[in-house]
Amino acid sequence: MASSPAVTQPVFRGRVAIGRRLCAFLAAVMVAGGGLGCVSVPAPLARSARLVHVVFFELNDPADAAALRRDCDRLLQPISVIHGYSIGEHFDTGRDSVLADFDLALVVRFLDEVDYREYLEHPAHLELVDVWRPRARGLRVHDFWDVAR
Repeated sequence: MASSPAVTQPVFRGRVAIGRRLCAFLAAVMVAGGGLGCVSVPAPLARSARLVHVVFFELNDPADAAALRRDCDRLLQPISVIHGYSIGEHFDTGRDSVLADFDLALVVRFLDEVDYREYLEHPAHLELVDVWRPRARGLRVHDFWDVAR
């Protein structure tokens, strides 16, 4: 049976000791100095896209929600005046006060009214409306300015 090699101390023993002392010093400075700017403070959210367009779809066939979601992804992503959008189905929280009377919700954000008006006339948006308006038994549209700071 072969014997295992002897365990030796690291060759750079002096450098390790210096590194440990430097780490201890920096830790002490950060604690004493309040972190030297490393304090975790929540930064304000960037809210440049303040015009928000919300659409609640009630589809003739709720099973079409996945197809509508795919069409929104395909048609809305290339529209340059859109500065973010979200789409999804109702999330059941178990709370009676939360409305669940829709199959899909779409939230689209714009920088300003000019971008919003351009979106309304954009061929991709018009295609989405032409295809899905007849397939919906109800649409609720809400537009608002995000004034959160």
